Amino acid sequence: MVHVSPTYPPLWSGPGEGPQPPTADAVDDAVPAQPDAHALDDAGPAQPAAHAVDGAGPAQPTAAGRAAHDPAGRPAASGDPLFDPSDLPWSRVSPKLSGLWQVAAAIAFGPASLAAAVALVVTGDIDLGVIPAICLAGWAWTAWLIPRRVRAIGYVERETDLIVRKGILFRTLAVVPYGRLQYLDVGAGPLYRAFGLARLKLNTAANGLTAILPGLEADEAARLRDRLAELGDARMAGL
Repeated sequence: MVHVSPTYPPLWSGPGEGPQPPTADAVDDAVPAQPDAHALDDAGPAQPAAHAVDGAGPAQPTAAGRAAHDPAGRPAASGDPLFDPSDLPWSRVSPKLSGLWQVAAAIAFGPASLAAAVALVVTGDIDLGVIPAICLAGWAWTAWLIPRRVRAIGYVERETDLIVRKGILFRTLAVVPYGRLQYLDVGAGPLYRAFGLARLKLNTAANGLTAILPGLEADEAARLRDRLAELGDARMAGL
């Protein structure tokens, strides 16, 4: 009997023979690459683009939207509605009236201050120094107040009446109907004529109402006088 031994492939052959065991380099290449810790730290979380953030921000409410959500619903204040209605086209008097009143104040306070100062120098009485101090203080206060008083004067020519307003601390607003005008008086003293100004006085038959417009330019005073007289005659004829 003949015995045949099974033939097995060699587990290991010499160099260049049969399958070779994996090398260390091949093992390293086969392992998936791990991210570097420093690279992760430097990269950080992905940031959205700046234009995307700007475009995606919350929409700002419009003026109409703010007004619709305003619980008060009040418009912005535009002056005193009683003495300074904002919807009327106010006309102003001449700014030269401020200079005229400044000269008048100097004439009123100047002589008294000068006389008290001379008396103080001659007599040497210190008590007399109070008089020029008071006069100078009053003069300074008046000089500060005059421009504001001039700016507070205004008038409006409406279809049926004339509105005149004056005053800062004590404010007045007079409504003069054209049909009630009794007579108009235009006057100008020496100072007024020196500044080229005039004063218009309106007298009515209603309870002796009188309205005075100071500091009008001479041409404006003449125009206003003629127009008010014409409107007054037309209204009286209509009555």
